[in-house]
Amino acid sequence: MKRIIAGIIAFTTVLCAFTGCGPDTADEAEETTTVETTTVSEEAETTEAATDADSTEASFEAIVKEFLDAYNERDYQKTFEMQMPDGIMKVIKTIAEIENAKDEKEVSEDTVIKDYQEYIYGDSKVNFKEIKDIESVDESELFNLKSSFGMYEWLVKFINEHEDEIASDPEMLDEEADKLSIDDIAAFSNISEAYRVTMQLEYEKTGLSYEGRMYLVKLNGAWKINTFEALGERTRTSQKQLEVPASSIAKAQMTAWVEMDVEGEIPDGKYCFIISSDESKNHNIPEWFDTELFCEKTESYFESINDTEWFSVICNGIAYTTAYVKTRPENISRYPQYFDNSLEDINDLITDDMSFDEMYDICVKAIDDK
Repeated sequence: MKRIIAGIIAFTTVLCAFTGCGPDTADEAEETTTVETTTVSEEAETTEAATDADSTEASFEAIVKEFLDAYNERDYQKTFEMQMPDGIMKVIKTIAEIENAKDEKEVSEDTVIKDYQEYIYGDSKVNFKEIKDIESVDESELFNLKSSFGMYEWLVKFINEHEDEIASDPEMLDEEADKLSIDDIAAFSNISEAYRVTMQLEYEKTGLSYEGRMYLVKLNGAWKINTFEALGERTRTSQKQLEVPASSIAKAQMTAWVEMDVEGEIPDGKYCFIISSDESKNHNIPEWFDTELFCEKTESYFESINDTEWFSVICNGIAYTTAYVKTRPENISRYPQYFDNSLEDINDLITDDMSFDEMYDICVKAIDDK
């Protein structure tokens, strides 16, 4: 189940889409004379195309504003449902029930929803200014979108069809998901249209104006959103990205891990090791693990990573990162704040007044003692 959860969280950070209506076919004008028909038809098509473009932009603007209003009100359920296929709440309910039964602790559906969206919610409201551009996605982007949404659609379908079986055998969900290739997942998606939307936004806390981007997809006839870059995760400024570097790095690394898993780079099994910006601190890395590929993928999701020093404990696909910005070594951040995956003892040993190296040494010992 950890793999399913990590996969869903990571997939939400991959470029995905808003949906948009394509222009309608213009009705042909009645013929009068050859010259007049050509003129009227061309004028009608030009006028209708302009009308369709205006209509599409107005429709997209309404969706963006609806999402941002919910975001600014911290309406986690609404922003979540606007990014997911219909029926997703049953998936969340099932995951929460499985986690509660397995860990013998209470995990609410609200908590799961918040965790899934932690990467988009910041500490400031975001104001909409205007839509700057709307473009159809290319084939590569469309495949990525279908791969992402297809995972959610498969979960909805599978849980609806096998609810009783999953209740008696929770591991069934992970086992069946492992059988799916990336092509299988993409084939589950019912995206009919997909557009890349660029917007001008304002970060209310600082007044900083910046470009945000999102994809809109028409999924089973309804508009859906994926928020990666919608709130400027890559475009606000490198300083904003680096406010909590451990969070940015950990989320990028979990995305990289899932990508490598889907590509067949991660064999089955349980793994726990340390990877670091300082290669001399790499510890217990399996021989099969492609460190260079992992770091390249991580950097593609967090472009400012080279401005930081960090180490991450990678345990069963979850990244526990400790990091600081090179220009501010005194400000060490950790994400997540607490370890699990049988590393809970670390929580009682690491304190905020410790140095970066002291925290690293504790993590090394915890792995060696496992």
